[in-house]
Amino acid sequence: MTTVFVTGASGALGQALIQQLSDTGLTVIAGSRTPKPQPGIQAVAFDYDRPQTFEALKGVDKLVMIPRPADVIADQVMIPVIEAAKAAGVKQIVLSTALGVDANEEAPLRKVERALFASGLDYTVVRPSWFFDNFLKPGEVASIRQGVLVAPASDGKGSFIAARDIAAAIIAALLDSRHNGAAYTLTGPQAVTHAEVAAALSSALGHKVSHLDIAPVEYGALLTKAGLTDSQVGFYQFLYELTRIGVFGAVTSDLEAMTGQPGQDLAGFVAEHLGAWQ
Repeated sequence: MTTVFVTGASGALGQALIQQLSDTGLTVIAGSRTPKPQPGIQAVAFDYDRPQTFEALKGVDKLVMIPRPADVIADQVMIPVIEAAKAAGVKQIVLSTALGVDANEEAPLRKVERALFASGLDYTVVRPSWFFDNFLKPGEVASIRQGVLVAPASDGKGSFIAARDIAAAIIAALLDSRHNGAAYTLTGPQAVTHAEVAAALSSALGHKVSHLDIAPVEYGALLTKAGLTDSQVGFYQFLYELTRIGVFGAVTSDLEAMTGQPGQDLAGFVAEHLGAWQ
């Protein structure tokens, strides 16, 4: 039976992927820094910062690599995993990076992509846009409940995509060899501003939610107060700069091409998760 190893299994994408993989008949190993047992899933310790945990890749057929959030050294910690996977006999890697990284050869995740291209392994790369699921993080939920959606995005649009849709695309890549050697830009079916997200939340919740378009430096101070490092703060400020100039507003049909289904839109996501913000 084919064995699939998922890194970053405790995050939003990892959890969505593990849940969907459980219905495929594949043997699934969930790797994370703090593994937690799940029915039908083997949970193991895996940490990009601890090469000794790469031993868990032995006996694995396919590897899904999910980067850490706001990781400015992604190339330094992920390229060794590609090398370890090849040495362990892994045959295929599906790598998740981010929309637009292919436009910047110096981007850490672009360097990871290029290392994978040169590895000789079967591969598929998915480059998702902003996650809808970011609005479900504890800090975002608390803010939305208070009627504020904080983001230094101005009127820049984001083609938000649900983690479950990215997971479905990854599974398509794992199961269908037609996706071997390809890279896909994954987006939702529409591009919306944060003001439009706030309006959708307002309508569904029955109380006003406003987009607070604070200055990038103020946003950075909030992130620092929340415990993020200077490099992580800079990373998020850069992402919002790209949002303001329209980079994350691109909408593609790649998701539907991979899965046969369009992605969830803003109204659908808000309706599904309404209870989280109430």
